[in-house]
Amino acid sequence: MFRVRAAAVVLLVVTASCSGAGVSTTLPPDAPLSTSTTSTIAPDPLLLAIEDLTAVTEDIRQLQFVAPPNVVLVTEAELAERVRTLIEDELDPNETRRDELLLVALGLIGAATDLADLYTDLYSEQVAGFYDGETGELVVPFGDGALSQLQRLTLVHELTHALTDQHFGFADLIIDLDEAQRFEEMAAFTAVIEGDATLTETLYLGSRSRDDQLEVLDAAMEIETGVFDRTPRFIQELLLFPYTTGSDFVTAVWEVDGFEAVNDLYSAAPTTTEQIYHPADFMVGEPPKEVETDNFVPAGYGISETSVWGQAAFRAMFGQALDDQTATAAAVGWGGDEYRLLWDGGGEIVFDLAYVADSSVDATEMFETLVAFVVQQIAGEVVDTDDGYLEVAGEDFAVVRLDGPTIRFVVATDPEVGEGFVEQLLP
Repeated sequence: MFRVRAAAVVLLVVTASCSGAGVSTTLPPDAPLSTSTTSTIAPDPLLLAIEDLTAVTEDIRQLQFVAPPNVVLVTEAELAERVRTLIEDELDPNETRRDELLLVALGLIGAATDLADLYTDLYSEQVAGFYDGETGELVVPFGDGALSQLQRLTLVHELTHALTDQHFGFADLIIDLDEAQRFEEMAAFTAVIEGDATLTETLYLGSRSRDDQLEVLDAAMEIETGVFDRTPRFIQELLLFPYTTGSDFVTAVWEVDGFEAVNDLYSAAPTTTEQIYHPADFMVGEPPKEVETDNFVPAGYGISETSVWGQAAFRAMFGQALDDQTATAAAVGWGGDEYRLLWDGGGEIVFDLAYVADSSVDATEMFETLVAFVVQQIAGEVVDTDDGYLEVAGEDFAVVRLDGPTIRFVVATDPEVGEGFVEQLLP
């Protein structure tokens, strides 16, 4: 799945638009509380509240901390600055530039969009707390020395991350998957991690009084979401996917065999976003179909990325450009895919995706949806159409070809390069 690049490799965050969730920690009474250099040491009542939430989280999640979690309490301003700094350090300018070129070509962001600025502003606004998988720190904001119900929920979520990372060591695996460009697997595994923490916080919230629940709801409604609201839907949906669909998936597993079954997900995790959408497919062990692209690379270009687009990314792109019903109907027939992102090092890219459907009927539906997407989104005019074939050229270039259960989807920002590419691959 196309990765929404931000500090997701470093940070496992809880976004305000999702739930305002949190994590709990185990701090012994005499344990020092780590704080940022500009924060005031938390008073004893706050430490006691954190201890209590730690014990509650252990009880709900049915695991015990191996070592006390490192809780860092900061102000709201410090939290935003820490997130901003981590994201800026994590983003690779070349990756971000390639993503901009691709998403503009697909009509999913505007030509003037600066993705680095968007990611930085978006995460700085949305993060209500985070677990840093590299340092093991749980960073959460505090106000006047007392934790609000929303902050308590945030602690329960984030400390679930700390707890499960101590037991299952997921942070290193996330980094390995990212470095290997296995973004679809990373998206599925992140959905397990966030779904686990979201389920735990949901169970915690369900144990609270009605007044506490209403306080959380009221506080969540007051959170500023202006940047998120202005963000293109494609990015919104991929950002929310681990929390919303991930929570549904983990809850479905938990309902079958409790947290023991959830624990097993960390060693035998789903590998596709399709399995996250459809837990039954995961439970019966349905693997994705193998797909391979070609080796041809146009002169002056290099392969900058090879990965899997995945069902979640297809749903998100079709949902933004077309409608939810069409997006879901086309995406559910996903059997497997592989894409290559070719880049000339400057302002031109070629996106080459090979797709295989579950059936010929699913392939036809995906082809028709891709055709509708291309006609609406690609900057050009239809220059060639035939049974199972569409070509659009103009400012950009795109081809969609159906061949049995397989589809080839090519987009190029240089039409001349695109035409030569298609002639080479699809004679």
